[in-house]
Amino acid sequence: MASGGVYRYWENQGEKIWLNLGRLAPSMCKALEAFFRSLAIRPPPPGTKILFAGTSYEKGKVSEVDPLGMATRLCPGVRMEAMEGRLPLLDAVKALQGADRLLFFGSDDPGYTPSRLHQYLLAGKPVLAVLHKESPACRLAEKMGMLGVAPFMSGEIPAQIAKRIASLDWERPVSPGEGVCTANRMTRELCKLFDKSLAGLERN
Repeated sequence: MASGGVYRYWENQGEKIWLNLGRLAPSMCKALEAFFRSLAIRPPPPGTKILFAGTSYEKGKVSEVDPLGMATRLCPGVRMEAMEGRLPLLDAVKALQGADRLLFFGSDDPGYTPSRLHQYLLAGKPVLAVLHKESPACRLAEKMGMLGVAPFMSGEIPAQIAKRIASLDWERPVSPGEGVCTANRMTRELCKLFDKSLAGLERN
């Protein structure tokens, strides 16, 4: 792996990286605060660093949410770092591959499903997902049998959600299954579509 950028976080072999990849929006603050509060209840193992990478859409643009400021207030002493600006696609994929665990924070809007959820599920890593219970993302995560799903409802406060997060054991990696858009699954679906189209042409 090349030195510099996001890659430097895996040069120290003694560190375990928990990674959140992607933009942090104000609508994710409830899930994010609940996670930080859970760390005050159940701190991560020694030698763990929590990394927020690509927290804004544009290079050089300040993130709308300050995860480090929130963490300093809610779980002081936990090692964290943030990289603002958007990561190139290949860097983002390598970051997912290099991390030890993945963190996924959903919106308080039940209709929101970030596109990166599928990349998270296909990475084959342990995933902690704090998601609105009525969101499609939560249903997909639960269908995959993820151990680290912490669903929340609109009326809940972060302190309640934090206790739920702290009670989870999410060390087991997620195994991609038939419910995820894998290359094999999508190819089979595309072939079925072609078969139906050809069958219609033959009848005509």
